[in-house]
Amino acid sequence: GWGRARFHPRPVGRGRAWSNAGFRAHECCVSKMKTASVAFILLDVEGKHVSLAIAKSSEVASPKAATVQHGQSIYTLQQVGELNMVMMERGGRWICLTGDMGSEKLMEIGDQLVKD
Repeated sequence: GWGRARFHPRPVGRGRAWSNAGFRAHECCVSKMKTASVAFILLDVEGKHVSLAIAKSSEVASPKAATVQHGQSIYTLQQVGELNMVMMERGGRWICLTGDMGSEKLMEIGDQLVKD
């Protein structure tokens, strides 16, 4: 189970819209990063690609960086070139959204994905 971190209960298949969220999931896979299993989902948000990564927070941690509260979550923010990354921990899960859109928009997506 996902612990307290809950994602929208409707199943998302390749190219299906995430109900009421305004984006589509296109591809997904699970990959190993050192010893951690990380799920990657490619989202289409307003015509731009956003990468969603999910792993156990006991296996992956956010880097030391600036944090900001948005909604009910505390996000760690990083920027590499034109890519922004927003990361949070919820219910034993590390969640990261990466895309070439503003951090504010990425945090809004994160708030839509994670439900208490």
